[in-house]
Amino acid sequence: YHNYNKTQDEEETQQNDGTQFRDKIQSREEGNHTARDGGETQKLDKIRLKKNKPIRQVPWVVGPCTHDFPVRTVPAKGFLDDVDWYRDNLVEREEYFLQCIEDLSPSDFVAESRALIEAAKIGFPSVCKVLVEKHGFDPLHVPPVRFQNEYVFNAVQEAIQGGYADVVRVLTNHNNDLVIDDYGRTVTEYVTMVGSPIRPHDARHFLELDVSATLESSTNRRLSGVLLNGDVDSSEW
Repeated sequence: YHNYNKTQDEEETQQNDGTQFRDKIQSREEGNHTARDGGETQKLDKIRLKKNKPIRQVPWVVGPCTHDFPVRTVPAKGFLDDVDWYRDNLVEREEYFLQCIEDLSPSDFVAESRALIEAAKIGFPSVCKVLVEKHGFDPLHVPPVRFQNEYVFNAVQEAIQGGYADVVRVLTNHNNDLVIDDYGRTVTEYVTMVGSPIRPHDARHFLELDVSATLESSTNRRLSGVLLNGDVDSSEW
């Protein structure tokens, strides 16, 4: 009886060992197959994970109004063939904020609200117009700093830095002689200076300012620097 049990146990052990051995062989073959096909299985898994990965969102804020938008969106025609896509996209996104701002009353804004500056930095001309005309925001107001070494600018300066000539036109009521900083500089001087973020087409179309003379002067200065010094700092700031 004892010999029978011992023989049965040995047979079961041998069967288990055989099963484990076959599993190892099968696993090794599957691994070799994955390696042989260039890791296609792993690539497909990564593609599936990437497709199912949630799109990261960031909040856009104008005063008490906020809305989440994707961190990065690729233009359908590509970045090189659709250079104005961002501006066109802004028009669609502005609709939400415009409705929100129009439904508010002046009491809905906190003291020292930066709503107008926030709208100018994003590039929302219609929202800026409502904030100025309905809610009484001052385009030249510079808010107090919130932390050490913070640089603060008024809404007009922010619009120029962003290259939004249409916003500048709204905030200045098409007054290019308006002084917009403590040094007595005007909109015209900002827009026509070398290195201005406002594109020549936008300067001419929205502000009726011709910057061709500035561009010619800048080009000649760069060429002179190259001829005389062999090198020149092209930042022009």
